[in-house]
Amino acid sequence: MLKKVRYSFIAGVTATVVVFVPITSSWAYAANATEYVEEYLLLEVGSQGEEVVELKEALLALGFEIDLDIDEVDYDLFDEETEEQVKLLQEYYEYEVTGFVDEELFEFILDEAKQVELDSSEDAEKEEANVESEQTEVDEQAKELVEEQEEMAEAKEETIEEVEEAQEQGTEEEMITEEEATVAMTSVDVDSENVLKDGDRDPRVVELKINLEIMGFKVSNNPTQLYGSMTARKVSEFQEAYGLPVTGMADEVTFQTLEDLANGPLRQGMYRDDVVQLKVDLETLGFGVSSNPTRFFGSITASQVRAFQEAYGLPVDGIAGVATLNKIEELLAKASISMTDADVIQLKVNLGIMGFRVSSNPNGNYGPITTQKVAEFQKAYGLPVTGNADRVTVERLNELATGPLRQGMHRDDVVQLKIDLGKLGFVVPGNTTTFFGSQTTSQLIAFQEAYGLNPDGIAGKSTVDLLNELTATVLSEGMRDPRVIDLKMNLAILGFSVSSNPTSLYGPITASQVSDFQTAYRLPVTGIADQRTISKLNELATGPMQQGMYRDDVIQLKIDLEAAGFFVSSNPNNYFGPSTASQLKAFQKAHGLTADGVANEATLNKLKQAKANNLYIGMNDPRVVDLKINLAIMGFGVSSNPTGLYGSITRSQVSDFQAAYGLPVTGVADPDTVALLNELANGPLRVGMYRDDVVELKEMLARAGFGVSSSLTNYFGPITERQLRDFQAAYGLEVTGIADAETLAKLAEVAPQEKITYMQSNFTMTQSIERQLTLNPPPQTDAYRNAPAFVSASLVELEGTISGSTVNLRTAPRLGSATIETSVSQGTKMTVLKEVTGDLTGGSDKWYEVRYNGKTLYAHAPLMNVVAKTTANNVAIREAANGSSHAYSFVRSGTSLNVTSLGATWHQISFTTWRNAKQEDFIPYMDPNNHDRFQHLVLSSSAGVSAEQLNRLLTGKGVLQGLGQAFIDAGASHSVNEVYLISHALLETGHGASSLATGIEVGKNSSGELELVTSSNRSRLTEIRTTHNMFGINAVDADPYRQGAFHAYRQGWFTPEAAIIGGAQFIGSRYIHNSHKQNTLYKMRWNPANPGFPQYATDMAWAVKQVPNIKKLYDELDNPVLHFEFVQYK
Repeated sequence: MLKKVRYSFIAGVTATVVVFVPITSSWAYAANATEYVEEYLLLEVGSQGEEVVELKEALLALGFEIDLDIDEVDYDLFDEETEEQVKLLQEYYEYEVTGFVDEELFEFILDEAKQVELDSSEDAEKEEANVESEQTEVDEQAKELVEEQEEMAEAKEETIEEVEEAQEQGTEEEMITEEEATVAMTSVDVDSENVLKDGDRDPRVVELKINLEIMGFKVSNNPTQLYGSMTARKVSEFQEAYGLPVTGMADEVTFQTLEDLANGPLRQGMYRDDVVQLKVDLETLGFGVSSNPTRFFGSITASQVRAFQEAYGLPVDGIAGVATLNKIEELLAKASISMTDADVIQLKVNLGIMGFRVSSNPNGNYGPITTQKVAEFQKAYGLPVTGNADRVTVERLNELATGPLRQGMHRDDVVQLKIDLGKLGFVVPGNTTTFFGSQTTSQLIAFQEAYGLNPDGIAGKSTVDLLNELTATVLSEGMRDPRVIDLKMNLAILGFSVSSNPTSLYGPITASQVSDFQTAYRLPVTGIADQRTISKLNELATGPMQQGMYRDDVIQLKIDLEAAGFFVSSNPNNYFGPSTASQLKAFQKAHGLTADGVANEATLNKLKQAKANNLYIGMNDPRVVDLKINLAIMGFGVSSNPTGLYGSITRSQVSDFQAAYGLPVTGVADPDTVALLNELANGPLRVGMYRDDVVELKEMLARAGFGVSSSLTNYFGPITERQLRDFQAAYGLEVTGIADAETLAKLAEVAPQEKITYMQSNFTMTQSIERQLTLNPPPQTDAYRNAPAFVSASLVELEGTISGSTVNLRTAPRLGSATIETSVSQGTKMTVLKEVTGDLTGGSDKWYEVRYNGKTLYAHAPLMNVVAKTTANNVAIREAANGSSHAYSFVRSGTSLNVTSLGATWHQISFTTWRNAKQEDFIPYMDPNNHDRFQHLVLSSSAGVSAEQLNRLLTGKGVLQGLGQAFIDAGASHSVNEVYLISHALLETGHGASSLATGIEVGKNSSGELELVTSSNRSRLTEIRTTHNMFGINAVDADPYRQGAFHAYRQGWFTPEAAIIGGAQFIGSRYIHNSHKQNTLYKMRWNPANPGFPQYATDMAWAVKQVPNIKKLYDELDNPVLHFEFVQYK
């Protein structure tokens, strides 16, 4: 707050004269003359002249402590005291604190001083007006008194004239004296002795006049006992003013009322000595009336009394009653405080902090400047303005000076506040000083508004804490920091790219992109990477993918979306645009997720799951071959030679299939598409299908008298459908045109029961044999299991292991104590060098020469097991002890072979049961014309027998008993021979007795994982079901029951019937209806369509070995359908 120019005024009794005494006015001229100041003006210590005087006068006008005595010689000198005051001004106005004054500052100081003069003049005019207001009342009273005296004189003259006129007329009885005439003017008929009236002389008149004067109706400066006309007039005015009968006589009521008022509480209009003290007390409590209090209780006094009463909750009447005076005394008592020198120093320090500086070097003196500054503080903070450091003032000052920073304060921590604000983009212009000015307030409020704080401009705890948090790791323009690289990379990910080759420099482009990011995500826009900005940026850039991002994993997201059937682009890049968001939302909606277009964890997991279950463009997977075969069967052919590649044609045909059968058209073979396609392609024949058994159907129709064509193809067209309908109608079947199980059974019944077809291989027998020989392993056999095998001694290292409990190692293969070198325990290992002949003991003279602990020793052969460890890869195991003999197998380096006999160049070993078959041994099995014809039984054709016949086969077969119809249904649904299914099931289930067949309970634990049910875990498992697996599917050797049961649970095989039908689907799609049409045992073993792969057994005799079981079953059936398909090699 600026100090105001101080004025004094002198008040008289009957008139008030206000005398304005400005300190000087020369600075005012200087303020108007600044245009003439030279550009090089610079005032500093040592400068002297008129400008220094003008500067001092202006500083003095602004309230700074300048000693300007024109009688002193150096009054126009810029001394150190002037420099100190200039520094205070510079700090106050947030200028650079230098102590010297340049032209700009000089003009500013003069302008400010001129403004203070204007403000002070206005205040003086207001004070003058207030004083004149009180004086006007006195002047008006004096004027009225003069006018009354003139009127009385005129009335007296009129009365005298009337008396004289009456005398002249001779009417003596009416003649009156001049005095009586005067008395007659003011007299009334009064009987009371206590009434004072005009003309009376009475000691009470003196008291009456004194009281009239107190109440503002002054009669005389020197009251006497005479009750004259002036007294009567003032009494009349009093009576009129207070609502009494206006008689001009002081009756008892008038006298008492006047006495009560004059001696009662002070109020407006009164003149009483205690008014002076009242004004002094009011001034002390901050309700000043006048700097030169008088005994007159005027309108200003009344106004201040009312203000005091209102401030302290008293009835507001402007009267200084008992309650008002008591409150004044109470407050005056509280205002008293005893201060030591230290207290005064601290007071000055706190005043300086709050912007009311007393001195740069405070002492313990409480002088006029301290009083002035205390008063300014009190006025600024709504305290009674007394200039006294009362308890309330001191406590409030301490609270503010040590509390949160706010405008007007001078404190060291203001510097750090400005620095921290600047770091966050809220820069306070100019040099960083300890002064908390309006610009600091403005920037602090801007910061608080930007970060959602209460914008009060006060640096409270929440504001300071947030500043500290945000500036802890701030990055801003001009910095070089390794973290800037991460910042730029994250900005680029979110679409605010700075550079394709980010560096550690935080430049203007970085600041601009940070600002854009802050705008986009509703952060305070500063262009500075504070902690909140960095945290938000990290959170988004490393968080779930969403629209607007540029990140490498967006490419995979697009690929996965396409794999899930939601195509984005044929050339995916790392930009997450609107199309990606749209397709992601569509995927989320389709899978019951929140459709927000954000690739969160739940969405990615669902995508992964969908992708794992789907076949899609770009894949190379064996399942794609089956997909293409089924598509071709259903009339949506992709290629005559299907591969595992899922290309654009496959996608197009899948889309057409989906459209034709009412599925979502995505071009992705999802589980629903694949399931329907499998169901249709492996189900009953119907129009539009291309399948090999269509030829058989047409043949059966022809044999039944419903021929289709003389040139049979695998296409089920409209003519075939028509002929089939006619057949169904002729035999009383439901007319559907579909070759269902009932229709096929009737066809088999009425048509001849045996059929022979041929499959033409594209390979010669020789080519097929050569392919078999290139396989790893080639055809195997157990025919040599008891034959010896040999390994080259040069390709192995011999290692012996002591098998006896304690064995002597000797210096020669001789018995006797002399040859004993040492004894070793069971399990001791050593290198075997060769086999030698020695002393006979235990029926054997065979000894081993060994190397043990660096010595060559001998051990009796029966007491040691010898193994040969191969030292190279692909070591041949031979039929005989020579390199040209048949190789049973080839083993890798480090393979241990059990040695039965050592030789010089070849060691005899025991070897495995299954060994590579000789060409001359496996060719007879490969020749399709050898062995039983049942190895050529078509396993995709029905036996055409009833459930009753099949149940005869299943009698006494455990859980399989009575399930003949289930096998018929399974075979018809998936085009698998029902007798073959029974043979397979009997083999895998141990004739219906295995646990997998009879049922294994499976449940889910709390994590949703499957567990076999036991008595100990049953109570904690849920969704417990009994599972059945009739074909040992997924029952791996290492863990058959658990894995087989889990597979059945996942497939929903909870009844024997479900397991039979589900297993038939697996066998049909996996073995019989694959791309190589391996629908006979022979084809399964040798695959004449593509010799070598796939083949479902390595045993050269596998197909022949399967025949007895299935043939036996057929032998027990009555007139079954027999369809054989023989292979013909080129």
